[in-house]
Amino acid sequence: MDNDIREALDDIKDDFDETVREAKERAGDEIAKATKKLIELESEIKNTSVAEDKKSIEILLGGGRSKLEEARAAFREEQFGRAFGLARAAKSLLESAERKVESLEEEFKRLKKEIENIDKDESPKVDKGKKEPILCTQEYSPVCGADGKTYSNSCHALAAGKDVKYRGECEKPKEKTKSENNEVTVTIGDADFEPASIKIKKGDKVTWANKSSRPAWIASGPHPIHNLYPEFNSFQEFSPGESFSFVFERAGTWGYHNHRNASQSGWVEVTE
Repeated sequence: MDNDIREALDDIKDDFDETVREAKERAGDEIAKATKKLIELESEIKNTSVAEDKKSIEILLGGGRSKLEEARAAFREEQFGRAFGLARAAKSLLESAERKVESLEEEFKRLKKEIENIDKDESPKVDKGKKEPILCTQEYSPVCGADGKTYSNSCHALAAGKDVKYRGECEKPKEKTKSENNEVTVTIGDADFEPASIKIKKGDKVTWANKSSRPAWIASGPHPIHNLYPEFNSFQEFSPGESFSFVFERAGTWGYHNHRNASQSGWVEVTE
């Protein structure tokens, strides 16, 4: 073969390989960004006090989670262009959910401030010697009184001589149940964690058994700084056939990944 033709073909191959490497890197970065956003939002929605539009936010989260799983699958199949597009779509859905959460939180803060600024001097007062009737509307806009009772609106609470703690029905006290700590095992395969998402209680232990063909390193998200839950980290790799265990003492939803294979990720939801 002519040397000029051979050199031209080598140049074309080098350009193609470089294009593939760049596409793989861009897709991996986009998947990591979407994963970080998903973990942050799942934690934020569980801690937010606003619940009116929680369902619509969860729908957006579900869509983002689905697109992210498709992106990971495409990445594993080396379809890096498709993986990049799916990851961008996932991040877009998650950003919409984030804006929804921020909007609801601002509304909640505004309502809370209105309640705190109620001028107690102008509120109806009941004279012990002579009780004056207070006329209230029948509008149902529930509030929780200082006595732990739900009133149909703030007027009825004030008429009963009770301060308003917050808008919305009073939360029912959670029943305390005695339960033994459990242990859950997650298998590390060559492609994914099995199961990738688990739900446990505070104090439960999770063990990751390495059934893959290469070393693994379990660490909390996001990659590579692992500062979501710093203690949740094996701090070193462990070989096939070995395992790593961790007892979760903090409630929340904790994303994690295999530090030796950052596209391999999962979630642990810890309840009280």
